[in-house]
Parts: sequence; C-alpha cells; structure tokens
Amino acid sequence: MKKRLNNNGFAIAGLLYSLLIIFLALIFSFLLMLSNRKTILDQIKKDVYNNLSGIVTDEISIDLNELPAVFIEGTDYSLPSNIINTKKSESEVSCKINDKVVTSTSSLTQGYYTVNCEIIVGNKSDTVEKEITVISKGTSVYFNPETGKVCNQADVVSTTGTKSGCMKWYIYSDENKNSFNLILDHNTTARVAWNSTGNNSEIKEAAQQLITDTNTWDKSLNARLITANEVAHITGADKESALKFDSVKSYGTDVDKNSAWFYLDGSGNSYSTTDGWRKRVATTKGSSKYFWLYDNTNGCTSYGCNIDDSNTDGYWIGHAVTGSSNYVWTISKAGNLTVGAANTSTSYGIRPVITVNKALFYKSKTKSEYEISANNLLKSIQNKITSQTQEGIYYFDESGDLDYNLNNIKIELNDQGIDKTKGNVSIYNNNVIYACFNYGKYNFEYNYNTKKLNSINYKCSTVRGENLVVNGDLSYGDNTNFPALTYKDSSFSISGNKNVVSDFYIPIDPNKTYELGIDMKSSNTTATYYVGFRDFDVDKKEITPDSVMYIPQTITTLSKDLNNGDTVVHLTDLSKWKNSTSSSSYKRGFIFWNYKDSTGYEYPELIYSKNIFKTLWNDSNVNKTNNTITLNSAWSKGTIKAGTKLSQATSGNVFNYSILQNKTVTTSWATYKASNINGIGKKNIDSDGNGGTVSTTFRDGSKFIKISFFIDYNKTADTTTNIKNIYFREVIS
Repeated sequence: MKKRLNNNGFAIAGLLYSLLIIFLALIFSFLLMLSNRKTILDQIKKDVYNNLSGIVTDEISIDLNELPAVFIEGTDYSLPSNIINTKKSESEVSCKINDKVVTSTSSLTQGYYTVNCEIIVGNKSDTVEKEITVISKGTSVYFNPETGKVCNQADVVSTTGTKSGCMKWYIYSDENKNSFNLILDHNTTARVAWNSTGNNSEIKEAAQQLITDTNTWDKSLNARLITANEVAHITGADKESALKFDSVKSYGTDVDKNSAWFYLDGSGNSYSTTDGWRKRVATTKGSSKYFWLYDNTNGCTSYGCNIDDSNTDGYWIGHAVTGSSNYVWTISKAGNLTVGAANTSTSYGIRPVITVNKALFYKSKTKSEYEISANNLLKSIQNKITSQTQEGIYYFDESGDLDYNLNNIKIELNDQGIDKTKGNVSIYNNNVIYACFNYGKYNFEYNYNTKKLNSINYKCSTVRGENLVVNGDLSYGDNTNFPALTYKDSSFSISGNKNVVSDFYIPIDPNKTYELGIDMKSSNTTATYYVGFRDFDVDKKEITPDSVMYIPQTITTLSKDLNNGDTVVHLTDLSKWKNSTSSSSYKRGFIFWNYKDSTGYEYPELIYSKNIFKTLWNDSNVNKTNNTITLNSAWSKGTIKAGTKLSQATSGNVFNYSILQNKTVTTSWATYKASNINGIGKKNIDSDGNGGTVSTTFRDGSKFIKISFFIDYNKTADTTTNIKNIYFREVIS
C-alpha cells in the first residue's frame, strides 16, 4: 500500500508540474499583449527560475583553469575566468584570495595564496579552490637553452660571450598562462651594429648575430630581443601606458620617441631632467631594483647594478625609435632605456630573450620533498658555522644569503625551481640551536631537543617584524635562553628576588623601531619589578651606564701626561666640575674618551668608553684654581698622554627599564610592553650628572641586546613570579 501511495505521489507531482508549466504559458501569452510586457515577462521568468531551480537539470560550475598556478606579480588575471552554466546571467559569483574579496590578480605581490571562488544560482552553488604562487619580476632561474632543461646553479657561466651550457636567466613577464619570458643575465655578443648603414628601417647585423648566437638552442624557445614596451612594463605600468613605443608620439603633442628615454628606477610621471622618470635614482652598487636588466655592463655599479663588465656598454632593443631614421632603443650601462645610433658597433651587443614553459621551473612538491630540502639546507648552514661565527639570529631568503646585521655568510641553495624559501637560524656555541624554514604553505621547525626537523602549522619567525627572542614563546618546552627561570606548565616561574638576564644576544639596528613585550603575573601585589634590556657593543661587552654617561660640560683634557705613581692630575679646565658629590663615589672619577674596540675603531668623545676609573679623590681635593685633582692613592692604570679628552664620571640605571621600573604587576596574567624603542645615545642627565639614558633608546655603541629582569626587587617574602610570551620585534609601519 505504501508503495502505491508513493507512485501516486510522483504522478500527482508530475501532473502539478505540467499544469504549472501550462499555467505559466497562458500568463506569458496574456502578458505579451501588454505595453510593458517585456519587463513583466523578464521578472516572471526570473521568479519561476528561482522557484524551480531545484527541479531543472542545468548544472553549474566554475572553471579556474585559465588562472595559472604561478605567475609574475602585477599580471592581471580575471576571476573567475569562465562560468559553465546555461543560466549564468542569473548567477552570483564571488572570489576571495586569502579570504579577501578580489576581482583580479594584478594587486598581488610576491607570495603564496589560496583562491576561493563561489557561484550561486537559485539554491544551487559550486565552490572551487586553487593554490597559486606569485613571483617577483627578476626571479632568477638556471636553464640550458640547448637542452631545454633546468640546470644547477653550480654549473652556471655568466660571462659576456657565453652562448651555450647552463646560464642564469631572469623571469620578467608572463607570455601567457603557460609560459614565462626570460632574459639572459649577460650578452652573448659584446658589441655589434644594429644596422651598419645607419638606417634604422631594418635590423641587420644585430638580427644575424642573434641567429648565430642561438643557432644551437632549442628552436621552440623563440629567441629574440626584448622590446621597449616590455621594459616600460617591467619598470612601471604607468610608463607603458604613457610611452607607447610602437606609436609615433610618446607624450604631449609633436614629441617623438627620441625624447622618451628614462632611468629604469625613475618614478612618477615626469620627463623632466631633474625629477620623475628622467631622475637618476640608483647611484651606488646594488641599489637598483632592476639591476638584473643591466648587470654585466661597463661601469654599471656606479648606476646601481651588481656586476661590472668592461666588454660592453649595454644591449640592443628589438625595434627602432619611431619618428627617427637612425636611432634605435637600447638598455645602457647607466641603468636606463635610451637611444643609440643604428650603426654604432662599439657599444651595444646582444642579450637574448626566450619563452619557456612554466612547468619547467614550477613543480608542486610533497611535504616530504620539502623536508628533504630543508634538512639539506640546515646541514649546509651548520657546515658554514665556525668558531669565528658570532652568536645570534641569522635570517635567510631564497638567495641563500644569511644576513646578520654586520655580517654575511654565503649559503648556496641547491633546491631547484622558483619555490621561495625563507627562514632563520639561531646560533649559539657554534651550533644551530633553532631553525625555521618556510616553503610556501609548508613550514618546518628544527627541534633543539630531538635534533629533528618537524612540520608545523604556523609560520615561524623568518622575516622582519616577528619575535627575535629565542624561546620567547616557550616553544622549546624548556628554559633555553633563560636558565635562571624554571619551565613548567607552558610558562616560566621563579621564586624570590633574582636578577635574570637572557643567554642569547639579539642583534639590533638602532635606526629601526622595536617593540618589547612580556606577559607576567605575581603572587604578591607589593613585589616590584624592573623589566627591559641590556645593551652590548660589537665585542659583546655590556654597555653599562657609566660607560656612556658623564657630568655635562665637564669635558676637558689632560694638560700633562698622567703616569703611574702620580698623585696629582693636571687638567686644562675644572671650572664646571662638581666637588659636592656627597655619597656618590662614582662621580669622583674619570671617563677617558679614547676607547678603541676590537676592530680598531676609536669612539668619539661623549659617546662611549670603557676607560672609566671611579672613587679616585675626595671632594675637597678638586682645585679649580690650579686645575688639579689630588688622588687618594698613586695612579696605577698606565700612562695617559697629555691632550687626552676626559669628563667627570657619573652613572645611572643599570639597564634600560623600558617596560617596568620599580613597578608591581597583577596577580593574573597581563601584558606589559614598550612599543617605540628606537634611536641611540639619548640621555636624561641634569647638570649634576643625575639621571640616565632614555630607557626606550639604545645606548651608544649598541650592537646587541639581552632581555633583563630584576625580579621582586624589594625582596618581598614568599613571592612567585610567572612569565611567558617574551618578544622583541621590529615595528613595521
């Protein structure tokens, strides 16, 4: 019986559906006779479609096949590229990249992204997701144009005249969704005329030389010369729009292309010789963003490139200057797109461009393949560490260079392809104790305890702006870097009164701005704390307050040599010296401005010195009339020559109390921080020498810091302090 009812139900539903269609047809016929029938008809069709969309058989889907898995930054790919749906005029489509709504890819910068698009039609929908990689213009790859295969960086030859074998190339644009355009990093021919007749209506010698230079290359690469329009696009889309090099006029009225030259690094929209595109911006080695377009040319380092080569002054562009009979576009050693006479054979050469399938350079890897690469890189870094390597945090990027403020260790990455690698390593006692490797969506972290590289689901500290404190997030699961503290239950704890200083040196740049923060709680609301950082010089000597402080206006010189055995010090001027120092024995001393560090650098006066001597005299022994000071005991610190500059010594805060200075903390977790630590040498010293260095600046001579605490400074009984989330990071606006 139940089966019969179901069959009847289907029959009734079919009948109702047929009647509904007939009814709608009658309505349509009637409405056609009305003056506004089209508008009403469209509305009824839409309503019917939306109500019956669960019954109709039209399927919907989104096609993202036109969006490549990898492309150059600035390339515009519309989203979505195609919607397969007979009712697509009724659809609603939205796309997000990393959860941000977008309509094209032109705004994406270098990085890894997830594209998610959704289409909704009535009560039907379809969602598609795709991972993409955006690479920067000028990304380097290693390629053999004869074999058509990727090659090893170690086999690369980048000298002018090299035409075969493994060579270095730069990806500069998308030819289409499947192919990249690449330009060689050197000239295959140093110098050749474009057209020896001087007439630029036809490329002759340069064209033949290009054929000769590339005759053994894979013909599918379509070797050619770059165009001026391509150069304009590489260096700024506004230039490409304004400087349409294939038309007669470049800008304004009656101005030919001969006037449209520009520096590659020029910006703005002006052709003035003093600003905009005609302004020379890159003036020192390596300062050009587009060095890769004119490396290996004569004297180019004075114009921002990295590699000089006296063999050539540049290379020819693939077309002539419109509106001129003898000029041709060139890329010059001066880092500009400029013009040269077609018959010039002593300046410009051949630098080929090829078109290569993207799949040769970009291949998706498994997590295990990335882990192998990360382990190999870790071994390579460890092999480079010697007893001379300074402790601290080193950063590296896809170039494989480890950067540590003042020092560089060169590491060559053997990993092929254009996958971007970033990370950091912390070095202590000549060993890697911590390492992070970020390969696209895969992140790996070296575990100091297990000596293994593990995958992690967060991006570790690999770039500026992230935590520089080793184990500041307690991710090690122990008290690494903070041996005075006890690790337990995901926090540090300490009982009673202690002076705590972190183990590892953090390299700093005083020109940058940093934030220092910490989470704390205390079992005693009356216990007081000092929290901040200590400064260290290039030799990792602590910069104590007395080594950068002095009583103002007391600078003078020795008027006689000060020798061992002397009991009287002869000075040039004591008129501003303080001889009422009360109990401040540290003010009864000298700070000599003649200190040299291990590099041989001598610090200027009133900056920094380790030549400090205290408690040398009684206040009554300062004779301002004779400009002498009688010492309590004979001098025994070695000879100091007449003319040496010195000041009256003083002292101040033990370290930079940038977060807390004799303050209490709450009994529940709270964050304490200082968000604007920058600059160097700022002091708050009154005329009597009281005060100290500003706690949110670095002391003169600073190259490193360590995190520092005075715990329970006032020694309150039975106090337990808990600490976590210690961070020191650059503030990036």
